[in-house]
Amino acid sequence: MDDDWDMPHDHLAFSIKLFQGHFFNHLIGFGHLGRTHKVDPEDKSRWTYSTDNKKDVSIVLPSGSVFHRKYLDMYTHALPQVARDKVDELTNCDDILLNMMVANATGSCPVVVEGLHAKALDMGGLWTDPAHFGERSECLTFFARHVFGGRMPLRYTASFFKSGGTRPGLKDLRCHV
Repeated sequence: MDDDWDMPHDHLAFSIKLFQGHFFNHLIGFGHLGRTHKVDPEDKSRWTYSTDNKKDVSIVLPSGSVFHRKYLDMYTHALPQVARDKVDELTNCDDILLNMMVANATGSCPVVVEGLHAKALDMGGLWTDPAHFGERSECLTFFARHVFGGRMPLRYTASFFKSGGTRPGLKDLRCHV
């Protein structure tokens, strides 16, 4: 859990139960921390990063996310150095790279939990920098071209699961390109 979010315990507990159930190979994150990737309308060979997450989510931010530790090992040892060098150069995009890596490994989308009562704490951060969103779009394009063989591995999900409801299974996860 990042230090700039206040997340109710029951939402975190629900996401851990999802992980322990059917979604141990997925990234599990929260709807209010969901983001999307889109084809750049002015240059179809580039990708843009968007916070428009009302309908579909393809990226979950790591605040409160749950995922298998094997992905930490994969991030450190299996990704090409050029990927981590880009993250270091920008001091940004590690979360985008993690999402793309997991999507590439699973061929699936993230699992999204509705975090209805979570709130951001005003502590500043990278996202307050005016260049932040441009850098994140640059990362999407760079990683697709130089790490994932010229293709975009991210998949969208339109499935949003609510804490306190019945625990969904794989059949309930709807992914699309």
